[in-house]
Amino acid sequence: MGFALLKKEGRNLVLTEAALDFANTAEKMIMTIEQTKLKYHEKEETIIGKIDIIANDFDTIEFLLDNFVAGYPGVTVSLNEMEITSAFQYIIEHPQTIGILPVPANREQATFQNFFDYLNIIPLCKDQTVCLASKYSDFAKYKAIRYEDLAQEKIVNMRKSAFTNNFHEQFLKSKVVLNRDIITTNSYNYFFAGVSKNLFKGISIMSDYNSTPHVYKENVVAIPIEDSEEIVKCLVYHAQHKKFSEAEQILIKTVEEFYRQS
Repeated sequence: MGFALLKKEGRNLVLTEAALDFANTAEKMIMTIEQTKLKYHEKEETIIGKIDIIANDFDTIEFLLDNFVAGYPGVTVSLNEMEITSAFQYIIEHPQTIGILPVPANREQATFQNFFDYLNIIPLCKDQTVCLASKYSDFAKYKAIRYEDLAQEKIVNMRKSAFTNNFHEQFLKSKVVLNRDIITTNSYNYFFAGVSKNLFKGISIMSDYNSTPHVYKENVVAIPIEDSEEIVKCLVYHAQHKKFSEAEQILIKTVEEFYRQS
């Protein structure tokens, strides 16, 4: 996890401040998910129907099983897993189907263009790239920066997930790093200690920063990168002219809440 959970006080083991802060953050995330479920609880008994879903991300599938399938017994869910090209073809041939799939890499866009002519796409969980800097640094006075402002800075990329790591590497290579090596870490202690001490600037996305335990952020500010590309964590693909049922609308909102917390 990147930080110690326990410390010794006399003969006893107790939780560290970082562990307590992390527990509070985790509790808030669980409460958000529970509130989403409760929001639709009154409708659970009355909503009936059938939903055909294609997904190929394990976390998404597990979340759907735990938070939608179990929560809406009146809705029959057919959940299929297939690679993205087959998924696009299947959705076109079976227009009642919804695809909940990751954003294709830029290099794949041209390959899938023929499919996109027959599909509509709903972006879920839009996010913003931010630069993390010490609140004592010159950067702290800026309300926003541009990529070019980072050109001479030492940069460290926080690997919270495979998604954020891949996205950050792509834009760092294309915008500011060029031939420089990209430093990547999954250690909260190293990352936030280095930023706090102004040893380097950090790259993250706003949702990751917001879900970070407060103990790490006391001396850190998050500065939006105004010319960054919009980040979309997940896309819902569906046939053109499809009308969503009430159950399908709730499904999409449930998945969106999941990606906001991931």
